[in-house]
Amino acid sequence: MIMNILSLLKQAYKTNINLKKTKIMIRTYKYAYDFGSAYATLEIDTDVLSKDDATQLLNFFAWDWDNENDVYDELAKKYALSAIKFATHNSHNLIGVLSDFKEAEGYPELNGVYGIKLIYVEGLEIEESELELLER
Repeated sequence: MIMNILSLLKQAYKTNINLKKTKIMIRTYKYAYDFGSAYATLEIDTDVLSKDDATQLLNFFAWDWDNENDVYDELAKKYALSAIKFATHNSHNLIGVLSDFKEAEGYPELNGVYGIKLIYVEGLEIEESELELLER
């Protein structure tokens, strides 16, 4: 019985060591637009989404991005902007924006399966009271 317990402890220790060696790299990006008028938070799992795939996603739309910067940083910025635009234009919350991405051409689902996960989004609130007539 003691040998079984020791064997289990040894196996658990080896498993724990192997888990520590596994490199899980999830980067979290939190963005605010226009001093907090809108927000987006994304996670990118670099173990799932390769740099080549991230580059292909950036190039699909022919976005103007800085290829001197980290490709994941650039992708997160572009996807955050897209999420805020979807939220603003469609008056959608997180669930609605995830659906927008799912239906839009060229975007993977942002549920984490492809290495990108949209965590939070809040679009701009456009109010009639903020509209100023400049000329009539």
